[in-house]
Amino acid sequence: MTDNIRSFAKVKIEEMLLRLGFEPAIVVFRLSDKYEEIECYKYSGLYCMITFTRHSNTQGEFKEWVLIEYADSLYHAEKNMFEDGDMIPLDMPIEQVVFELERELLDVIKKHPKI
Repeated sequence: MTDNIRSFAKVKIEEMLLRLGFEPAIVVFRLSDKYEEIECYKYSGLYCMITFTRHSNTQGEFKEWVLIEYADSLYHAEKNMFEDGDMIPLDMPIEQVVFELERELLDVIKKHPKI
């Protein structure tokens, strides 16, 4: 069930990113003695990564969450130096999840110095 929710949410979030003008990008970074590729989305010099997590809420109940992490340059993305965005619970309607993430993204884009 969790995988289905994450997969559906990922598709809808990716659609929103593409609609806003982001492009898919693969970022390679070194992790200890090996290299790892991560799937990101790029808009000008801003790199974003969709992350799903299971975390407790304020009542101590574990829930599924999604967030977009941001790196303000390829250099920072390659160093895995992403800043966390807001965690959005996946138990709300997917349209609301996408709306919240889009609103956050537009705010980040406005504040990003290279855009």
